[in-house]
Amino acid sequence: MNKSLQMTLLVALGSGLGGLARVSLALAFSFSPPWGYLSATLLANSAGCFLIGFLAAGFAQAPGPRSEAWQTFLLPGFCGGFTTVSLFSLQGLYLWQDGFYLSLFFYFAGSIVSCLLCVGIGWKLSPRRLTNHSQR
Repeated sequence: MNKSLQMTLLVALGSGLGGLARVSLALAFSFSPPWGYLSATLLANSAGCFLIGFLAAGFAQAPGPRSEAWQTFLLPGFCGGFTTVSLFSLQGLYLWQDGFYLSLFFYFAGSIVSCLLCVGIGWKLSPRRLTNHSQR
């Protein structure tokens, strides 16, 4: 199997599993619309950002073909399927269209701040984090 096809299949498999995890999370939070689904989206994006920061730091110190396959499966695959930035944007549009401007502001601001913080915390907590950023 050529490398391009292998990487495509790894992303597809990881994305499918990430999507299943995302749906499970949404079902767990489906108790109180609209905050139930907004909470699930915020949690998925924050957890996914933490995970991608944690994993990226580890992969940065473990290059090689085996690491590249796992990185492809986990980062654009699983994390890409699990996080929901496109859904996040659509939900923001709905809040805007329904006139919930203050909710929209806090939803977007809370999501962006928490995701940035979670990526940084994941990076810092990874045992294989980079000490020299020029090695990326």
